[in-house]
Amino acid sequence: MILTKIKDNQLAIKTILICCIIATIPLKLNFSNLAFILAMSFNVFFFKKNNLKKLKQPASFIPLLLFLMLSISSLLSKSNYGIHRLGLELLAVYSIFIVVNFEFTKENTLKIFKTFYLATVGSLIILLVIASFNYFKSFSISSITFHNFTAFYDQHPVFYSMYLSLALFMSLNTALGLNKALHYISSVLLILGIVLCASKTIIAFNIIAFSLFFFNSKIKSSKKTIASLSLMIGIVIALYNVPFIKKRFTEGLTFKENITSFHPTNDFRNKKLFSYEEKEQITDLELRYVLAKIGLYHQKEDHKLLFGYGKGDSRDYLNYYLFSYNLGPNWYENFNLHNQYLDILFNMGIFALLFFLAYLIYSFTIALKSKNKNHLFFLALITFLFFFDAPLTINKGIVYFYFFNSLFIFNYLYFESSNIRN
Repeated sequence: MILTKIKDNQLAIKTILICCIIATIPLKLNFSNLAFILAMSFNVFFFKKNNLKKLKQPASFIPLLLFLMLSISSLLSKSNYGIHRLGLELLAVYSIFIVVNFEFTKENTLKIFKTFYLATVGSLIILLVIASFNYFKSFSISSITFHNFTAFYDQHPVFYSMYLSLALFMSLNTALGLNKALHYISSVLLILGIVLCASKTIIAFNIIAFSLFFFNSKIKSSKKTIASLSLMIGIVIALYNVPFIKKRFTEGLTFKENITSFHPTNDFRNKKLFSYEEKEQITDLELRYVLAKIGLYHQKEDHKLLFGYGKGDSRDYLNYYLFSYNLGPNWYENFNLHNQYLDILFNMGIFALLFFLAYLIYSFTIALKSKNKNHLFFLALITFLFFFDAPLTINKGIVYFYFFNSLFIFNYLYFESSNIRN
């Protein structure tokens, strides 16, 4: 009897489970892992065979092919590091599996995105309350910004600000059925949260993206857009005058001479050895520049461009090269290249990178076909961030990218196929 009731209410249960995954993305890892396990278990047990045909879609087979390439790369590596990470990399496959077994309706799609918005705002309110207590204890703005702001959830502030940005854009672009006063208050909180996360990349992108959205919005919605855009700019300008935040946003905009003159080499007689003072003063942007130069130079010199160093061995190779410039140990040991495209190239080579770029191009094609501004904003934001970080090397980044992207794509494909049949 219980099994019959579950079968009769499969769609409602699947919707709840997807909402749980979405709601736990901004929270601690153990909550999102539990939601993922529950959703995956249910969908394995109640998987519909006719949904297997969805695996032929590029949205499914390209990530599956990438996972296969990654698995082979890990197995052929000398180190077991890649094999140990396969469980984490499987999250991309699980995300697709859960979404392809879902039946989209306008009602449950709206419920999913509304859940994400409310969960993100709710999680942010908790952080703002904690930040208020911390500030009044220390009276230091540095105690409530960047890593200190998101420490309660053990989340990276750059990635957390991605969730806030998407939630803010959704609220402007989607009729979520919220009370007007609640909407405006939530918008203020989201903008404040984005600023306190203090990601230069995310804030710069948001100002550009929301400005473009304003200029392309219809007149009837322009008042709301103008108000939100003005509010964001106003808060940024106001907080820019706080010394710590001003320093955070202005440092690293120019490169020091010792960084611009740096050239990697295999000749140990001519290697640049970074001093303690240089390592202390290196900025985020300078570090990314140095990492990119080291990674690309040595990969080319080692003839590893085609297939990379292997997922298992790449970390050891990068450590070796970083140490050779006195950038480790105890400084940048076990780092990635802080660029998603270069990270894929370094690990698995040019062919894997081309497949990944094909997946991104396909995703943008679907977003443009569907005219879904939320999907376009999501893709533009994360592909821009890929130049400055490697979100797909961590649990939250993998789930956020593949789960959301799959939801957007298969939602469009589901309704497109329904229209064709009708």
